[in-house]
Amino acid sequence: VPHVLPEDMAQLIALQSKKSAMRVALVKQLLPHRPPKVDVDETDLNAEVSEELIRDMMLRKVHDDLAYVEGIFSNLAQELRDENSFNNFCQTLDSEREDQRKKANFIALYQTQIWKTKYYEKSNRVQDLVREHRLVKADTARSIQEKDREISSMMAAVRDAKRLNPRWVDYEKKVAQVKLENTNFKIEQEQQEICDQITVIGREIPQEAHVHNA
Repeated sequence: VPHVLPEDMAQLIALQSKKSAMRVALVKQLLPHRPPKVDVDETDLNAEVSEELIRDMMLRKVHDDLAYVEGIFSNLAQELRDENSFNNFCQTLDSEREDQRKKANFIALYQTQIWKTKYYEKSNRVQDLVREHRLVKADTARSIQEKDREISSMMAAVRDAKRLNPRWVDYEKKVAQVKLENTNFKIEQEQQEICDQITVIGREIPQEAHVHNA
């Protein structure tokens, strides 16, 4: 991973580099104009080199060196500005990616919590229906046992009446028959109501279980 300058330091160095380039350019302007380059083909190599030619060559060399230094400072300033802009862009992208990641994690967590809530609600609903079904079955069994005991008690009373007072046998039979019919009618009504409740619960449990499994 390349070293990245802090933003304030990069801006400071870029500014100083730009100022240095401007100073070098100013020095170039204060110098005499750059002499034109001498055509080697037109120069007599056997002739003595004049002081003017040497001065022109040195002046050209100074101009070229200053131009080179000016280019270094200018390129450095531009590179720092570009790199700083690129770094800022990368930091912006990284921040945006981090924000998107946090949003995605939050949405996933939120959806998970909703799913868990619905899951437990459905699970509790199925458990409540099963519990209610068991209670209805238990109540039905107790009700049948109670009615059986009532019928047994009535039959015992009929037998006692027949044994103790034969003249009341027919009357007791009729009374017992009426009571037995009434009791059977009530039992049938209660059984029908219980069956209706069991049927409703029996339809709800598979639906809840199907939704729960889904």
